[in-house]
Amino acid sequence: MGKIISFLFITIIPLLPTLISAVVTRVAISLGFGTVTYMGFDALFETIMTKLKNTFDGIPSATLEIIGLIGIHESLNLTLSAGFALLMFKGMNKMGQARSMVWRKPGSKDPIDWGDK
Repeated sequence: MGKIISFLFITIIPLLPTLISAVVTRVAISLGFGTVTYMGFDALFETIMTKLKNTFDGIPSATLEIIGLIGIHESLNLTLSAGFALLMFKGMNKMGQARSMVWRKPGSKDPIDWGDK
């Protein structure tokens, strides 16, 4: 039992502060960057939606009903959501977490070029 305790004190316990500080630093950086990015995009899109809603204030009610029937509000929502998804995908692609699509002719045995550098 003495050998086990001495082994722990000599090898593993001195490494714990370094390991814990590295893990805590990585988690804090990841959470901070993700939170700031999300909050920034949320504020940006909220501002855009508020400005778009304010432009509809002076429009007569009959025109607003026609706009609602056509579905312009849904198309604006889809457009902004697609833009947000595109920004996220481009960010993931630049960080190397997303791979580009690869198409091969069916039955082809050629090796796949994933674009890794």
